[in-house]
This record gives sequence, C-alpha cells and structure tokens, in this order.
Amino acid sequence: MCCVQKHLKIKKLKLAMTNDEYKKQILIEIKRFIKKRIEVRKIYKELQQIKDNVIYLKKKYRQENTEEFTTEEGKLLISTYKSEFSSRLKKEFKNLSIVEKRKLFKLGLINISFRLNYLKFGKLKESNKETPIDEYVIKRKDIQPYRWNLSLNEKTLSELKEYVKELQERFDLSIADHDEMVDEEVQKALDKIAEDRFKINEVISKEEELIREQLEAMGLETNPEDVTPDVYEAIMNNLVEIDDEDEEEEN
Repeated sequence: MCCVQKHLKIKKLKLAMTNDEYKKQILIEIKRFIKKRIEVRKIYKELQQIKDNVIYLKKKYRQENTEEFTTEEGKLLISTYKSEFSSRLKKEFKNLSIVEKRKLFKLGLINISFRLNYLKFGKLKESNKETPIDEYVIKRKDIQPYRWNLSLNEKTLSELKEYVKELQERFDLSIADHDEMVDEEVQKALDKIAEDRFKINEVISKEEELIREQLEAMGLETNPEDVTPDVYEAIMNNLVEIDDEDEEEEN
C-alpha cells in the first residue's frame, strides 16, 4: 500500500512538472504570437498607406492606366479591373430575405458561392454515411485545427491608433500636399502683410519728411519722432500756416 501511494505521488509530481513546463513554454509562444500579430497589423497599415499613396499619385498626375514597375527586388504590375464594379456586395445585402436574394439570382445579378454545409455533413459522418462530396471535403486538422481570436487591451489599441496617426502624418502624400497648399496660402498672406507694412512705412517716411521740412522752415531742427502729438496734428491738418507766413513776409 505504501509503495502504491508513493508511486501515485511520484506520478502526480511528474504530471505537475509537465503542466508547469507546458504553461511555461506555451506562454512564451503565445507572447511571441501576440507580438507578431501586432507587427503584422502595423505592416498591413504601412502597406495600405503605401498603396493609398500610389493611388493618390496616379490620380494626381492622371496616370490611371495599367503600369509595370521594375526594381532591383522585383517587378510590380498595377493594372485596372475589367469592370468598375466589385463582385463584393455591401454588408447591408445580408439583410435581404431569401425570397429577394432568389429573385436576384434568377435575374442573373448574383452568383452562388459553393461552400460545404459542415453542420449537415458532420451529422452524416457521425452516422457513418457516405456522400457524393466526400472526396472533395477538407478536414480542418489538415489545414488549421484552431480558431485564433486575438483581443488587444486598451493600451495596445491606443498605441496602434497613435502609430496609424503618426504613419499618416509622416507618409500620407495627400496630407503632405494639402499642408503644402496651406503653407503656400499662409506664405501669400505673410507676403501680403509684408507688402502692406512696406507701404505703410513708406507713407510714414513721407509724413516724417514733410514734418522735417516744415520744422526746418520754422527754424527748428527737431527729429520728427520727438514731435509731440499736438504739434504733429497741427502740422498734418495745416494749422501751422508756414507758406502763408512766408508770403506775408515777401509782401
């Protein structure tokens, strides 16, 4: 009895060690998986931004035809579709009834996508029944035995949003062109302000010159900047009749 208990104890200990080792090793792989999935999302966003830039440039320069580009790393063919319409339908299409979808099918406006009814097929297989489609069926374990549903926490989602925002600010050509246009408008406004300021300074210079001439005619050598407001106002409103005084002396 003692030996049996000892054997069971050793077995439980080995099982516990095995479980601990499993948790340790699988946690390492799970962390790697999540990290790579985040990297994939970032790369996808980068790739999408590049594609958006290419589309923007083709539209901007009116080069919306088929083109082929060759680089040292490969060749890329960008071609237009035969039709301007996508075979995909908006998600609202799912809200249509079977009757409405059948009518569309009879009109030849939609195609049927053939897929396995795995629920019905599974029940037949549970009953060991053969079907005409058996040879075409693919078992999940042969391609992908598990579903992978990743839910990122708020911190990671926030970081991803910030990454996308930074990506657009740095590499979105449409935004860059818009900012350039804005900068041009701002520069035009600044140039206009500078031009107006020059004109104002020119007017002020002429006024100062006029004041200086009138002060000299009065026998004063005062800098126009030192003229008090009342004297300045009198001069500018011709309250100091310098010319008339000169005429009286001449008469």
